[in-house]
Parts: sequence; structure tokens; C-alpha cells
Amino acid sequence: MISKACDNLKQPNYSINDMANLSPHLLLVEDDNIWQEAVRLTMVNQGWNVICCSDSVTSKNILNNQKIDLCLIDLDLGKCIDGFTIVDTIKQSSPHSQVIILSGIDNDQNKIKGLELGVQDYLTKPISLKELVLRLNRWLRQSNLTVKIKECHNSICFNEFSFYKDNFVLFYQQQLIHLTTNERLLLFHFLTKPEGKLKREIISIEILKKAWSPTDRAVDMLISSLRQKLNSYSNQIVIKSIRGVGYQLIIA
Repeated sequence: MISKACDNLKQPNYSINDMANLSPHLLLVEDDNIWQEAVRLTMVNQGWNVICCSDSVTSKNILNNQKIDLCLIDLDLGKCIDGFTIVDTIKQSSPHSQVIILSGIDNDQNKIKGLELGVQDYLTKPISLKELVLRLNRWLRQSNLTVKIKECHNSICFNEFSFYKDNFVLFYQQQLIHLTTNERLLLFHFLTKPEGKLKREIISIEILKKAWSPTDRAVDMLISSLRQKLNSYSNQIVIKSIRGVGYQLIIA
């Protein structure tokens, strides 16, 4: 049973954009299309919103018009573009912007120049996507993006988790857990359904917005992703597979 569950819970009318605004926003300045897409997909799966570009003019326009929490900039953008110029442009137009440099050049001169421009870190290529995820998420935890829980009765509390139904965010103790839009919706459905049970067909139709097929692994992948994130904070939360039915959220 879910402890301390709030009464009269109704699903808020949130759009995808509303929930996306709750995630950290990354500006990726990278001219290698393959690497750019690999980083984008990886960080989106980690719950980030990622905006991509490959030049200083576009990056400046993005910073002037959108909420950006962190800029990841490749210094090696071709002969006509100097990555340090982009860093300097960003820092001049948005002094409080957080910047991490990614470069294939590993020398002290570049690192010192980056630090003088006010960057938060200097990463060298080659770097694995796994290491990049760990470094960016570590920065996120250490930054001011770690939001403190406010006094709010509009939530569902279980163990040391708090799921806020007014903005679809999840905390463990006082730490914000970054979930994708679909993971938020899935958790909301689990918490508001009788006995925490969901059919695979319902997950596919109501969350993934497509008809369910026995050969489609999208539902299983979504379940696995949410399960992994919850279990990284507590082993008292179990998402159990029910043969012939679907899944059940069990809270010890």
C-alpha cells in the first residue's frame, strides 16, 4: 500500500511542454552529427532536454530565447569556427551560463584558457557516453539545480519519496530525481491505479500513444528504465511483472 497518499487525486492537465520544462536543459554545440545525435539521445534518456547547434550565432540566439542550464561545447568545430570564441560569446551575453568544454586537444594551455573564460570543466576526447553521463549528472547534483522540497500537501508520499501532482516531479528525501516525460506519466498511473496495477495495453495507449503489440518492447523498456531509477535510491520499491496482465508497483 502507498503510505500517506493524498486524497481526491486528479490528473492535472499538463502538456508535454509543461513537463519538459521541469527537466534540466542542455545546449550542445557540436558539428559532428553522429556524435551530436549520440549525446542528444543519451542525455534525453537521462531526463535532460537537449538543444543542438554548431555555431556561435545560433548558440547565442538559443541562450537569449530559451532556458539553458548547461552548455557543452566542442572546441573542434572546424577551421572557420573557434570553440573558445563561442565560449567567450556565451559568457559575454550570458555571464551566469554554466559551460563545460569538450575537446580532442589535451594540453594545459587550452585548459588554462578555458578556466580563465570561466568554464566549469574541461573534458577530453575520446570520452565514452557513460563517462559523459556520469560527469554531467555529477555537475547537476552539485549545482543549484538541486531543488529543495517546498511545503506542499499536493503530493503522494511513499517511503522517503514524494511525487508532486501539481508539477509531476519526484523527490527522494530532498533530492530531485530526473525522470523523462513518459517515466513521470508511468509513475503517476502506477500511484493512482487500484493496487498499483497497470495493463501493458494501457501503458502503450495512454503513455506511449500507440497500440500495443506483443512483439513491441517499448513498454518493457520504459518499465525497466523507471524501475532502475527508483531502485538506485531505494530497494523497497518493486515493479513486478504479472503474467498475462502487466505490471504492479509494490511499495514495501
